[in-house]
Amino acid sequence: MQEKKEKSGKGYEELIHKIYKDLEPSADVRINDKIYGRDSGINREIDVSIRHKIADHEILIIIQAKDYKAKADVKVVGEFASVIRDVGASKGILICRGGFTATAKKLAKSYKIDLYSAHDAEVVKWQAEIQIPIIWESYDFKPFELKWKLEGAINAKTLLPSFGELNIEHFSFSTMFETETGEKINFIELFIREWDNDESWRKPGEHKFTYVGLIKYLSNGYLVTCSNLSFNYNLIKKNFLKYVSPTEYQGIKNHENNNFRLTKLKINDKVNFLDDGTWKQVDLKKIPAKVFTINMEILDFGMGKFIRSKGKI
Repeated sequence: MQEKKEKSGKGYEELIHKIYKDLEPSADVRINDKIYGRDSGINREIDVSIRHKIADHEILIIIQAKDYKAKADVKVVGEFASVIRDVGASKGILICRGGFTATAKKLAKSYKIDLYSAHDAEVVKWQAEIQIPIIWESYDFKPFELKWKLEGAINAKTLLPSFGELNIEHFSFSTMFETETGEKINFIELFIREWDNDESWRKPGEHKFTYVGLIKYLSNGYLVTCSNLSFNYNLIKKNFLKYVSPTEYQGIKNHENNNFRLTKLKINDKVNFLDDGTWKQVDLKKIPAKVFTINMEILDFGMGKFIRSKGKI
């Protein structure tokens, strides 16, 4: 026997309403909607409704929320199927905190009803044990070499050209310089810009990146002008995976494939992007795609690591 709807059922409906408003910001998402039943001739109370417009056609999705501790059975699925038909909904989604019996899942599949449970870390009974996969994409530039052609140098104090050998500091990735257009940038920033615009730089193997314009930078009191700044490198790519537990989350779990769709996520633990034994090297082609995977991109130039998140949760 299904347990009666608890007093907190209203809160569960509000949680689901919030989740779907976050998931579908362009849709009309309503809570406690009243929709006229074509067969019953009465207004049906719908926990959450979602309306999309495609051209001049309205797509109606209805959601029924059950804050049950026990698993929902075939009776719950059958009753919801009749509501879907009565209001002429395009799709029905049944959400139950306790999950679903095997027979309920089988019946829901025949009716094309999606089965979910909603979860929020802030409420104990709505919590779920979830782990977030983090993929570390590591790019090692080995060996690497920076080259440039010295065009001239002027003493910054006297503004006179220098003759003979110059004691100029070694140009590095972090050296700030000025381009012909007046842009102030360092080599890493310049290279990352091209890295993001052209996927070919990410392919493993040997590459040569060249900035052919003139650059100027200050070195030991001299204004140095160079051209043909180039970077030769052999790219080695590795992918690593680990799982972390979030401290805050909100979202829905699909009971057919056990995947989560998250609308809120926070991880308090600092992720250590070092080979500390907690990472497992993996082949990305063999990892199932998940909407909540966090990708971290790490570019190692030998002098330090450039770390940033890649993509969206």
